[in-house]
Amino acid sequence: MNINNHRVRAALVFLLAFIVIWSRAAIRIEQGFLWAEDAPIFIQQAHQLGLRAILTTYAGYLHLIPRLIAETQRVLLPLHATPYFFVWCCAILTSGACAYVTFALRAVTPVTAAFMGLAPVLAPQNGEVLLTITSLQWVLLPALLVLLWEAVFESDGRWAFPRVIAVGLLALTGPFGVLLAPAVSIGIALRRLRSRAASLNWPVIAAYFIAIAVQTIVMLRHPQSPKGIHDLPWLPWMLRAMFTDFLPSVMATNTAGYLFAVLVTGVCILSRARLVFVCLLWFSVLLWGLGVTRAEPLLPIVWYGYGARYLYPWGIFLLWTLTLSISTARNALLKPVAGVLIFLVLLASGERFEAAVQQPWAIQTNDTSYHLTVPPGWSIDVPR
Repeated sequence: MNINNHRVRAALVFLLAFIVIWSRAAIRIEQGFLWAEDAPIFIQQAHQLGLRAILTTYAGYLHLIPRLIAETQRVLLPLHATPYFFVWCCAILTSGACAYVTFALRAVTPVTAAFMGLAPVLAPQNGEVLLTITSLQWVLLPALLVLLWEAVFESDGRWAFPRVIAVGLLALTGPFGVLLAPAVSIGIALRRLRSRAASLNWPVIAAYFIAIAVQTIVMLRHPQSPKGIHDLPWLPWMLRAMFTDFLPSVMATNTAGYLFAVLVTGVCILSRARLVFVCLLWFSVLLWGLGVTRAEPLLPIVWYGYGARYLYPWGIFLLWTLTLSISTARNALLKPVAGVLIFLVLLASGERFEAAVQQPWAIQTNDTSYHLTVPPGWSIDVPR
């Protein structure tokens, strides 16, 4: 197998990502899985509203991809198949996103591209975002980032139409497209300043800005008010959540966390990946801050527990930037240090991962309706 061929490499990563997902959550794949909003928001509204559900907001914005999955189930499949259909859709989309990241990163070494592609399934998480359409926006965020980076910095103009569709779907699934707009705009400006003849994938960029314009209008019409907390220990909470907690539990002390933060920052800043690190760190701090101000009740957010989804992207970005630091380090001593840091993150990921634990769901049938009960204790009735 020639992994130097980027198509072969992407196919291999698709398979490996699917294997990792299966190994981490085999019971969910084999026995089906539904979680929280999967039932009252996506299943029930699809059956109540039909096609209108696709443009129905939740949490203040559109969720286009989960709505399309729920609508497909409503039209084509019996309700009893839903837990399996949702899980397999999520597994295929997650593996596909991993494969695309690998496919797009043709300017780095094959091993670097493959590992960065696998980061979304290797990154520390507690299973909250895994194999549920409710959290697909978090899992697909890396693919959106890479699509936008490719359109701005690595465009050759080929295969624009599939990328246009993908960017439109992703930007209309969750708020991340809107949150990334300033960075994308700055990237376009810098690219044009360097060279007026720079090649940008304008169809993809246009599709992105049209999609986020729609999403922005929706978000402005359905505002979600943060709690506006000002008297929190922001810095200690952030350092704990974004560095200390990404160490294995036996090492997760405040002192070790501060040292870990210094080493990660130093390794990345001293490599040619420093700009990527700064941008992804800033975006991750923004997501963490949004989680703190929106989560109820007010508690510290941790990737292995409460509010885990807000730190899941940072786990991916941490692996990304450390991997890029290995391949772009100017000092050979930085490479083993970055390798050890990656190893520690992966140890923490394996140690605290809990998605293999099955949480029960049930679908009961009577003469007039289906009664669905899904974790963490939510239930709905859907007419037959």
